[in-house]
Amino acid sequence: MLNLLTNVAIQDTTNTANIVYLDNIMTGVDGAATFGYSVTPTALQVTDNQRQQYKHDHQLDIRVLRASGADLTKLQAMDGKRVNVAGYTPDGVFIWGGTPTVSKPILTYKPQFDEVIADQILLTETTPIGYVFGEAGYELPVHAGDNLMSKYEVVSFNYLGGIYLSGFIRDTGINGASSDGEVNLTTGDNMLSDLIYFPFPGLSMTMGVYQANEFTLPDIAEGTFTIYPRNAAGSIIAGGTVSLVTGQVIGQNTLDFTLPAGTVYIEVEVTNSGNEEFLFRNFYISHNRSEYSRF
Repeated sequence: MLNLLTNVAIQDTTNTANIVYLDNIMTGVDGAATFGYSVTPTALQVTDNQRQQYKHDHQLDIRVLRASGADLTKLQAMDGKRVNVAGYTPDGVFIWGGTPTVSKPILTYKPQFDEVIADQILLTETTPIGYVFGEAGYELPVHAGDNLMSKYEVVSFNYLGGIYLSGFIRDTGINGASSDGEVNLTTGDNMLSDLIYFPFPGLSMTMGVYQANEFTLPDIAEGTFTIYPRNAAGSIIAGGTVSLVTGQVIGQNTLDFTLPAGTVYIEVEVTNSGNEEFLFRNFYISHNRSEYSRF
């Protein structure tokens, strides 16, 4: 999937409004880019015949026909710094970076002079294999797939006496997540996600969830999933909020929406809007998909 990256956005973590957008359009125009991603595993010899991988060396090599003056200034300011990277393909998403406690790539910039004037942008980082524990729970330092939320492992963890779901930094009543990824949200309670870096205003998105329990009147099992698009300063964008309310019966629920102008981050709130426990699984946010297959 990564070989099909069409758009990449690089953010300076010391100046969150400093974002450079690169498009994979090979037409010879300024700003056209090629993306080359590679990952190299490192392993330890644990027995005579077995080796155990324990880390990955990631590299994203971007070659750009001379960027605009404004982008060039931004790239030069990012040189040697840690950055956030997001991108998308015709059928998937790519996120590298995340919360402050999760590894972010280091950007190296240098001009390249051959037959044309070009810019080379190299992003590198070494990470553990699999999910790592950060301030928002267990997440992947580098994530590529068809679901933004798969960056986080569907697992609960204890912190200061409370039970939290990975990816959700505030909650008031989760009962836990089962081995099959089913989440139990307590009556009347809610949970709020970490900010997900995905700065692509105008992009068509779909969110969906599988409700796993029914109700018996007068009890109602119902969930509300709300998307809060936020700008570079972290403020909610007026008029951009969208909500999916489940149908109170077992089954799949979906909602199509478009990221509004100014979107840099996505935040998700899940609320038990019924009066009995709400069970759900396979919550997803995807680009250009109306159905998610794993439910």
